[in-house]
Amino acid sequence: RAQCGINGLWHNLERCWFVFTQREERLYLLLRTLISSLFLIIALARSHECVDGTYRHDGRYCCRCGVGLRVDEHCTENLGNGKCESCPDETYSSEPNGQTFCEPCTSCSQPNDNLEVAENCSPASNRRCQCQKDHYCASGTENCRLCHPCNKCGAEGIKVECTGNNNTVCNDKIEGKAYLSATICHVLCCINWNLSCLSLYFLERDIGPLLPDIAKVIGWRNMRDVAMRSSILDTVIESCRLNHPGDTQEQTLELLKTWVEKEGSDAGKKLVECLRKSHKNTKAKKILYHLEHCHNPVFLGTNF
Repeated sequence: RAQCGINGLWHNLERCWFVFTQREERLYLLLRTLISSLFLIIALARSHECVDGTYRHDGRYCCRCGVGLRVDEHCTENLGNGKCESCPDETYSSEPNGQTFCEPCTSCSQPNDNLEVAENCSPASNRRCQCQKDHYCASGTENCRLCHPCNKCGAEGIKVECTGNNNTVCNDKIEGKAYLSATICHVLCCINWNLSCLSLYFLERDIGPLLPDIAKVIGWRNMRDVAMRSSILDTVIESCRLNHPGDTQEQTLELLKTWVEKEGSDAGKKLVECLRKSHKNTKAKKILYHLEHCHNPVFLGTNF
């Protein structure tokens, strides 16, 4: 037992195990724990000497190589005497490491993959690929490895444009009579729009000479409603009525003149709009007829 000694090597302690008393066995376990803890503390202390941490090689701790580097020579004497070098062309290392090699960069030039370079390869980062124009990735991921041609839409048109992450989405197809009906409807809408623009042309012209005829069409009650909707004061409306007792035609004409002075050059258009909003479509059409008839005899035969 004296020859073994507590300070002996681990293998000597193992050989002398059978002669230890229970008390000495406890001392041995405590000593072993302390020594292991000491090694751990030393390793942790040394790791602070390395910016990117350490790695273990042949029972020795060495400093890791930084991003974009690889191990050229492992350390032999201390943490920092190893050697690092930059990753060769077409390789990269995106994290600190203890490897003697770098990862190969991704290729974006594989035949029929329809890829192109989005970000070039560097020692610190991998090459990033993206789909070529008019192609999309079915997986929808950034690191797509295969892109497909985008669909083409016909007469139905495009609903959603093709991007690198999704295919083209077309509108629902319109076939046969339905397509013809839609075309005719579109043409009629265009014609109606042009006629509306033509009507507005006449409505924006001076309607002064037509006021007596318009007054006959619109009548006192409707003219009063139009005036009230246009924020003409009740006292003004009442004054027009009192100025011509019992003569609704003159009452209407005076109130109409007052309203036209207030609305200006758009009076004709606004009058028709007010009547339409009040669901007086028949009177609106008759007034529109008078305006068109006055400025263009071609409309004499128009049927309202």
